[in-house]
Amino acid sequence: MTFLSGKFGKVKIGSTDLNVTEWECTPDCDVLETTHSGSSGHDTNLDGVDRCNGSFKANYDSDAPPIGAPPALIPGTLVAAKLYVGNPADNKYVDLPSVRIKSLPITSVVKGLVSYTCQFESNGAFTLPT
Repeated sequence: MTFLSGKFGKVKIGSTDLNVTEWECTPDCDVLETTHSGSSGHDTNLDGVDRCNGSFKANYDSDAPPIGAPPALIPGTLVAAKLYVGNPADNKYVDLPSVRIKSLPITSVVKGLVSYTCQFESNGAFTLPT
């Protein structure tokens, strides 16, 4: 077994690398109900629309603010994203050629760093690492 460390995990928006504290994504799909009186008492269904939505968190860098260009994480905009799994040198990542920035809450903690969380929704096809 080979386990991966999250310490190398990063996010790339377009060609800009972001140093994140964490990221997550959830690939899922709609399940379309097809159960009927002839399905012998068993549930039946079809796969529907798929998506890969998620978020990432980072410390706010005043030299490279998240709403600056790049990375331009402005809610409503479309960007390309890659979420790296393990060491980026291994070239394993979730490839999201088009995601819409949904929200960008910024958090200020008295005894901590200013940080932000970028929430996104996929817009089209995506590829999961193998």
